Amino acid sequence: LLKEVCKATDRPVIASGGVSRLEDLHRLAEMVPLGVEGAIVGRALYDGAFTLAEAIAAMGPRVDPYEWAPPRP
Repeated sequence: LLKEVCKATDRPVIASGGVSRLEDLHRLAEMVPLGVEGAIVGRALYDGAFTLAEAIAAMGPRVDPYEWAPPRP
């Protein structure tokens, strides 16, 4: 759905709801080039699913340990 929203507008998109684990943030980070600019993660933080530091790190460049190349966004 977020991909469709990004296609329909040239405005920044904020993901609201559905973030409950770090893997969700990894998937959102892959959509940054499409227009996703941020995510609301309050409930996940409140529930202790991850820390703010972990969330910030999850949105940073990722390194694939099986590839010898620069990190992918």
